[in-house]
Amino acid sequence: MKIEPISLVYIALVLGLLSLVSHSVFHYLARFSRWQSKTKRWLAISPLLGSMALLIFTVYYVATH
Repeated sequence: MKIEPISLVYIALVLGLLSLVSHSVFHYLARFSRWQSKTKRWLAISPLLGSMALLIFTVYYVATH
């Protein structure tokens, strides 16, 4: 089974958007339930970093192919 390049782009975009949404949910929970510590802050930052990496990969892939 071969994955088409355009479907790879869509998969990366969807994963990036899901990571961005989970980052926003963690920040919402942290603000209204007051559970912020250094380890829990990394729970909010890691999906954001993942979404940025996936979106950068998508832009690079679209620009070069």
